[in-house]
Amino acid sequence: NAAMGIASQVNTAVSSFVSSFQTAFTPQIVKSYAAGELGYFKKLIIATSKYSYLLLLVFALPVYVCCPEVLNVWLVEVPDYAVPFCRLMLIFSLLDALQGPLWFSVQATGKIKTYQILMSLIILSNLPIAYVVLKLGYSPSSVLVVRCAINLATLFVRLWYLRRLYDFPVAEFVKDVLLRIIPITLLAYLVACVPIEVDSDIVKVVVVFAGTLVVTAGLILLLGLNKDEKS
Repeated sequence: NAAMGIASQVNTAVSSFVSSFQTAFTPQIVKSYAAGELGYFKKLIIATSKYSYLLLLVFALPVYVCCPEVLNVWLVEVPDYAVPFCRLMLIFSLLDALQGPLWFSVQATGKIKTYQILMSLIILSNLPIAYVVLKLGYSPSSVLVVRCAINLATLFVRLWYLRRLYDFPVAEFVKDVLLRIIPITLLAYLVACVPIEVDSDIVKVVVVFAGTLVVTAGLILLLGLNKDEKS
């Protein structure tokens, strides 16, 4: 419980900025659908999903890599499982950041009944699956692994449902969002994990945060944005 509380605090601190960012986009998404501007509506959803993920990645990646050091600086005693819980919560939030605009788009249509039932059933499956996993003797971290896996599954279910609801361009989402964020994430992670020989946790955190910010921002500019977005 202590480890989960700390993981939730770290996650809230990192992801709160992206939540505000997505909230700012919501009126535009609703307005464009109401005005019948479906081309702009779909383009806005795709762009917001990508921007949300990449913004969160800038903050989440150095925290993920330096999680033991961050917790050592912050806490006197780090509870068991705090580090893996924090890391898994960050992965969950990155997946969630991708999906926020998809949910806003359903709200804009007003046709939420079937969608809510479907998503609720999938998300509620966390409980029985986590129970089974723990019964099989896996560690407490497995509960959050299950949560991340189900969140990934909901992404693809959402895309399938939106395609049926208003002909959402799934292929464009995969090409312009997923195929851009995956290489950025992998390359930035590899750079962030380069060993740094320092005696102080604080110095390591500062160096990794600064280096990761520069590298991630450069990768986003080179690989994450298309010509129009750069302009």
